[in-house]
Amino acid sequence: MRNKSLKFKLSIICLGLVIVPTIIIGGFSFRQFSIFGKNTVKETYAALKEQTLAVIHAGIKSDRQMVIDIVEKVERDVKRLSESNSFNGYLAARRGKNEMLNRVPEKEAASVSNSILQVCIAQRRVLYQKLSTDLAVLEKILMSNGGAELSGLTTQWDVINQQTNEKEQIILPVFQVGFDVMSNTIEFDENVPVVDEAQELINGTCSIFQRMNEHGDMMLVATTLKSNNKRATSFYMPAFYANGEVNPIISSILKDEKYKGRAYIVNDWFISAFKAIKDENDEVIGMINVGAKETDNVSLIDLVHHTIIGKTGYPVILDSKGNIIIHPNNQMAGKNIFSDLSLNNLKERKDMDFIHLTIQDISLFIRL
Repeated sequence: MRNKSLKFKLSIICLGLVIVPTIIIGGFSFRQFSIFGKNTVKETYAALKEQTLAVIHAGIKSDRQMVIDIVEKVERDVKRLSESNSFNGYLAARRGKNEMLNRVPEKEAASVSNSILQVCIAQRRVLYQKLSTDLAVLEKILMSNGGAELSGLTTQWDVINQQTNEKEQIILPVFQVGFDVMSNTIEFDENVPVVDEAQELINGTCSIFQRMNEHGDMMLVATTLKSNNKRATSFYMPAFYANGEVNPIISSILKDEKYKGRAYIVNDWFISAFKAIKDENDEVIGMINVGAKETDNVSLIDLVHHTIIGKTGYPVILDSKGNIIIHPNNQMAGKNIFSDLSLNNLKERKDMDFIHLTIQDISLFIRL
């Protein structure tokens, strides 16, 4: 029994001598391995970080050099370009000062303006022929109704100056056509002799004026013209404009000469024809008139509105005094290029030529 107990104790001691050293050695080895692993990871991370930074710095240096090379090349190119004739020509073209490039739109402008001028001349010729015929029709109807004369009676008129819209009362001899008295008829549903009959035949405006005084002021006594949707009777055309200039229409009529051309009547511009009415003593007592509104010339207006010269150019039709008749912008119609647009350097130019202007450092040209 004692021998068994001794064996068991010896066995335990032996096992302890084996296990304890093993555990001690294993624990030490594990600690050393753990320390080694941490150091290895730390060193590896540091090495990778250093290597990465080196690669990044090398890349940045390379890119920086490449950017420097590009900038230097651009600087050299810009310097060469600024010294070249091409660049100077480009800048001149931008300012409208390149003579060679200007010849292209100038040539186009000349061609377009000449074409429109020919259209205007052709249309005027046809219109003037029609006005002559219309005037003859109105005169024939006037004579067939007994002709015009001043009776021994007088009547009062409230007349309106078509230029100033000033009103005044005057006494005038009664103006008769045959047995019909030309009174202040303003409603269109009331028939007015001669002018209504003529309008049906000629498809245009028809009017009869009575001479008011020695100066030659002419008042509408019968008309198809409108003012506020009423007949424009009692409006009168003064013999002298507000600035003192002679009215060329009345000047011609008082000389017993026909007049054809532009005429401002009541409140609008017309292409008109006028002829004197004379009494038995060969004295001018009035005038007859036929015409068509300038704004009724749809074909010419469309031509101006839809014609483009180059990229931004356009045609404009003016009269001899610089008044705009037709413009692509309808709001410009009626303005004067001298008083409203300050283009006074065009006043003395009578020839078909180019006028060069500079506005906000941009050079423009106008073809007359």
